[in-house]
Amino acid sequence: MDQKSGSAFVSPYGQSCGAPYVKPMPAKRIRPPEVALSEDVYERLCEASEEERRARWGAARPYGVRVMDAIEAHADRLQRVWSADTPPPGGLFVRPGPEVVPPRRRHATPPVCIALSGIDAANAQLLDRYAVEWSAGTRSALVEQALRFDLGMA
Repeated sequence: MDQKSGSAFVSPYGQSCGAPYVKPMPAKRIRPPEVALSEDVYERLCEASEEERRARWGAARPYGVRVMDAIEAHADRLQRVWSADTPPPGGLFVRPGPEVVPPRRRHATPPVCIALSGIDAANAQLLDRYAVEWSAGTRSALVEQALRFDLGMA
């Protein structure tokens, strides 16, 4: 018992109370999803974001919103890009075009990991689902291909 107030517990503000003070738990913070991009795509994304910030400071989009916009704008192409099931006429093997990001890829320079700010948990799950459904292999491959289409790199 506390001798000053006669109460068993004292809050951090010096007020006596009948129950122990329990610090309120903060809402669970969910980190935005991350992707690994090749250096050339990352540099072009930074340039495009900087141009957008200079033109419309208040309306500049975070990376995650840019990615969602790119995927929505190029969804038809993205669904077809990894799903070539039949060889081309006169060919014996199925080969993706040179502009397609392979599901498993090697980088000439180390990839750059970025957080997709602006994508919440529900949209992160959708992003992962599209990567599987569209045979992209990984979230990073899907995002990089969408950005290549959107930034005019493919």
